[in-house]
Amino acid sequence: MIQEVDTSPAEVLTFNRGKLLVEVDTSAGTWTAGGNLLLPPSPSDGTRVLVKDSGAQAGTKSIVVDGNGNNIDDQLTREITNPFESLLLTYDGTQWAVI
Repeated sequence: MIQEVDTSPAEVLTFNRGKLLVEVDTSAGTWTAGGNLLLPPSPSDGTRVLVKDSGAQAGTKSIVVDGNGNNIDDQLTREITNPFESLLLTYDGTQWAVI
């Protein structure tokens, strides 16, 4: 499933389970620097999410991926700060892990 995001802050990802590709259009005027992208609060074990800066503006309009109550490799958030950068995450039942 592909989900396109172009607004910030606090865009909450919604999907059933399994895999999700999230394309964040940082070139959109509605995306602000440091905009939050909230991961699902209760993901299923094994859920995978790929977050991609599709707008090539993360260098000046970063994407803050928020675990939404679940850590990401023992941190509350991870930040995408390079144009076209991506972040692949999997949920292991207790927290998100960067792959």
